[in-house]
Amino acid sequence: MRRMTFPPVTFCVAIFFLYYYAVVSDLECTPRAKRELMADELRISDVAEQCEVSVDTLRYYERLGLLPEAPPTEGGYQRFDCGSIERVRFIKQAQRLWFTMDEIAALLSLPNETDCSQVREMLSKKLVEVDDRLKTVQAFRDKLACCLAKCDDQLSAEPDSRACPVVDEMAHGEIG
Repeated sequence: MRRMTFPPVTFCVAIFFLYYYAVVSDLECTPRAKRELMADELRISDVAEQCEVSVDTLRYYERLGLLPEAPPTEGGYQRFDCGSIERVRFIKQAQRLWFTMDEIAALLSLPNETDCSQVREMLSKKLVEVDDRLKTVQAFRDKLACCLAKCDDQLSAEPDSRACPVVDEMAHGEIG
């Protein structure tokens, strides 16, 4: 299989779109969240609602160090700033691109003026992983197609057959 290569600028553009779609493109807020945003302090439930994640997810991100822990107020409630929404959306978008939590942490730890080659390296590795996954899925698909063909052959020969060659092969450990 021929591996495609891309100039480094393409990978930088990919990271830009990752950031753009996670942060800029989805800034519609509910009226309550707009009031909270104006106060520059958000409750954890407001951040969860805006990012369409659960409160438990936000706490998980805090435990992993992906989301800075919000300092508690005098009443003991956590208050988040608007940057938390941007950060969570970035995390969710990176997850959609199959980045692991460790990889997301590495992306978030990069300085804003990051050398594009660092990002390119991460994306290049991810592309290799995706290619490997696609090969595995294609091999699995081929096995399923083979099993389906065996069933079709059996049913063509004996339309009312109760014997299934695939079940027989699975019972004897012959499909692998």
